[in-house]
Amino acid sequence: MTAPASTPPVAGRIEYAYDYAPLQKLDFWRATVTKPAPLILFVHGGGWKRGDKTNATGMQKVNHLINEGYAFASINYRLVPTASVEQQAADVSAAVAWVRANTGKLGIDASRIILMGHSAGAHLVSLVGTDPQYLAAAGLSLSDIRGVIALDGACYDVLRQIADGGAFMAKTYVELIS
Repeated sequence: MTAPASTPPVAGRIEYAYDYAPLQKLDFWRATVTKPAPLILFVHGGGWKRGDKTNATGMQKVNHLINEGYAFASINYRLVPTASVEQQAADVSAAVAWVRANTGKLGIDASRIILMGHSAGAHLVSLVGTDPQYLAAAGLSLSDIRGVIALDGACYDVLRQIADGGAFMAKTYVELIS
């Protein structure tokens, strides 16, 4: 019997803590190349209050990307209501700082780090990739990331999502700003 598509590949996955909170961990896969590889750092969605680094949206990409010469990391971050969205963006920045500090161990090229996020993760990588305060707090600058890939950015227009997204989405956004 084969594993479902949402199950992360087992081969090569290494979990690291990038900070001290229990959720501040990342899963890492090396690229299949021998030279320092670019890194895709993936941030899961889940309405800022749920989700996990093993989320299928990111995991389906792992094998493809590592075989194309990219290293891949998928992070967890502290969740609402324990953490604010700003603290979540700080977690993304802390993960970037950790991978940059460990490029030799990870076999990655520090000048080619790309942030990718889905849904709430798209919002978080967009915050980190456009507002220098988050990376600056981690001792970095916007020039320390090469790019941002935001998948499913419905959360860019929160007021419209509250109005048009139905009761579930309205509740999700209202809880964030309450």
